Amino acid sequence: MPACAQLTTSTEVRLLPSPDRAAQATAAVRVEVVDHSFAATWEQEGPRLRATIRERRSCRAVAMVPMIRETKTVRMIDAGVYWEYGIAALTLGVASYAFVRPEAFSRPLINAEGEIVRERRSGYTSGGLFAAIGVYSLSAAIIDSVRARDSVTYEDTLERRPGGAVPCDPEEVPWRERSVALIVGAREVAGRTDDEGRVELLLPSASDPAEVGVRMPAAIRVDPTHAIAVEVVLAAEPDDGEAPTRSERR
Repeated sequence: MPACAQLTTSTEVRLLPSPDRAAQATAAVRVEVVDHSFAATWEQEGPRLRATIRERRSCRAVAMVPMIRETKTVRMIDAGVYWEYGIAALTLGVASYAFVRPEAFSRPLINAEGEIVRERRSGYTSGGLFAAIGVYSLSAAIIDSVRARDSVTYEDTLERRPGGAVPCDPEEVPWRERSVALIVGAREVAGRTDDEGRVELLLPSASDPAEVGVRMPAAIRVDPTHAIAVEVVLAAEPDDGEAPTRSERR
């Protein structure tokens, strides 16, 4: 049954200390990574650049404290519910009168003997109609009143309380199974590291004769915000016989 009154709802959430003192005393402490940087060793052999990328992490302690989450929902209903109650009271009152005095809802008739008679069927029909309207309005008002009740729920949760810096375990790990890209000028070569953080990238050929055999600045992009600077030597065509060039960047 549809209700007519408009309902406005607001929710307030707050954390309360857990009544379990033992749980409070044994709050779990986690170590979270809050920042990282990268270091790489690399070597060029002909048209191939082989790099090993490692992630260096910074961590902090985070206490996970047991708490109780209280969710309070406040519901406010508009004046429409009062109209529903008013219509219900009026129509049920008319229905009661129609059932008690049905002749009041019918026109007087004169029978063959000249007597004035009143037909009651119209009164009962009108009473039933008003009773149906009244019951419908009262039901809608009750539904709206139930919907407008406030509610409060409680559930166990954990509150994060960041602490100070702590050593990561381990502090340095391979940048494993990640997509990376070698950027040389406007050219980009995609690759993917293995489980040890190693990647092999095929250098692009020189697009200008002046670039051939010259050390050029390049970068290995390891994620959207970090890149490692390297230097490469481009060739006009791939040449696997070129001597390897090794270096390390952080």
